Amino acid sequence: MSVASSLLDILLLHPFGRSGTERMEGTLTLWFHENKSKDGKASDKVYGVGCCHVLREDTTVEYEYRGGAPKNHVRVCGMRRFQRGLDEIRKVIGEHSILADLWAREIVILAAKGSLQDVENAKEICVNRRKLEDQNDAIADLVYDEVTKCWSDIKLHRIGHVQYAAAIKVDVEGGTLYTSDWAAFLAAEAKVKK
Repeated sequence: MSVASSLLDILLLHPFGRSGTERMEGTLTLWFHENKSKDGKASDKVYGVGCCHVLREDTTVEYEYRGGAPKNHVRVCGMRRFQRGLDEIRKVIGEHSILADLWAREIVILAAKGSLQDVENAKEICVNRRKLEDQNDAIADLVYDEVTKCWSDIKLHRIGHVQYAAAIKVDVEGGTLYTSDWAAFLAAEAKVKK
């Protein structure tokens, strides 16, 4: 899996948060598909579940989205995390570039060492050319420029909006001290459709 796809694919454990803040970021914990709507009709809706404190500003009150109200957008990778991802891609490109340069130098050294008729030398040159091609392919696969072009607009990071968020509660009376901190968001169809 490339660094770029691990940064931007909408899968489990990917960074997400609410729109409008860089302070809060969490990881997606669960996807689920609604088979039938409340009225019994087939549904294509997909929901994600995460922490209420990540998706809501006010975690002390229950929230349920009502049609027509402003949406609390959920996005994958806030700008801070996106920038860290770009830095990770740059680092990997640098590592592959160093290796590509190493294999290119090895080819030059081997070519200068003897004639291409020398069987052992020819084999070494072929091996190093293959390694060089592999490094160049890996660099091309990282698509840093495409990632920045297609994902730099923060609005493109939106993957849905909060549908329901329970107020955060701690079970003091039951003695478990379990903290209930969850929210569900409706995923944008275009982001999860295969």
